[in-house]
Amino acid sequence: MEIKRVSCPKCGIVLDVSNNKNEVVKRFACPQCESHLMVRFNPPLYEKLHVKCPNCSTELRVHNRKNMPYRQFHCPTCQKELRISFIKPAE
Repeated sequence: MEIKRVSCPKCGIVLDVSNNKNEVVKRFACPQCESHLMVRFNPPLYEKLHVKCPNCSTELRVHNRKNMPYRQFHCPTCQKELRISFIKPAE
């Protein structure tokens, strides 16, 4: 769960908004002026993945050290460029 502090652009009230387990976008009404608001949260990410290169089937262990949603690199065996997604699928 993540908490973000936002202010309503219409009335200026400050709100602390939290998301559910895999919720990336939360839509809600301002409790004071009833404006429709939307807050974006960071998607849940894997810390590391075990993947196979689609070109040569080499098994790779990929770490997400910079906490990024994607990582682009070359397979050490065949040099094919790979793009790995660390975003966890919604349950």
